[in-house]
Amino acid sequence: VGLKENSYYLKNEYDALKIKDNIKKMPNNANIAVMGCGLTGSEIIGHLIDSNKYNIHAIDGLPNPLNIFNQNIRLYTLDLWRKNNINLHFGSFVKSMDNKVINLNNGKKIEYDLAIWSGGIKIHPLSILINKKLDYNNRFGIPVNKYLKIDKLTNVWALGDCAHSGYAPNAQVAYQQGKYLGYAFNNKFQNSKEFQFKSKGQVCYIGNNEAIYQNE
Repeated sequence: VGLKENSYYLKNEYDALKIKDNIKKMPNNANIAVMGCGLTGSEIIGHLIDSNKYNIHAIDGLPNPLNIFNQNIRLYTLDLWRKNNINLHFGSFVKSMDNKVINLNNGKKIEYDLAIWSGGIKIHPLSILINKKLDYNNRFGIPVNKYLKIDKLTNVWALGDCAHSGYAPNAQVAYQQGKYLGYAFNNKFQNSKEFQFKSKGQVCYIGNNEAIYQNE
């Protein structure tokens, strides 16, 4: 309750520019809360650490940040954040918030000046509308097959965040899907093979000129 009205969502470039402008307006020692500590939230925290100006609150329902990385990397990140005096609120969900206070499910209250929500990507309203028209019951996106085609439509494909293909909705997957479909279109889908995602690893900036990388 209150998330949409009182926090900045980070989904696209426009959101990023708006958040950047608002951070610049914050005075020294302002309280900035980052809700959601996956790749996006952790990189925001890393850059806020480098500014050396703000009181930063990291909030996530999971016990550690960056759950797609292995335990050693997650603990390394936590240790770096502790050394930089980040206020850690893990294993805690946001229950509600107003324009001054974030209420966690464990009873804690966090006073804040700026709040950023990066706790995951919701299905786009257009994808919801398309699923409804096609009688698909999928809360992640438009279902596609192994060729990225929408089965209930003729000559219609979907990729990236709008589609649910079983892969993570990130830029690396969308880029490879785009290349795959571009090649298929140019070759009129002759001898098309199923789409196979090939991970190039994950990298994330965590502050103090340090980044983590995992290729598994």
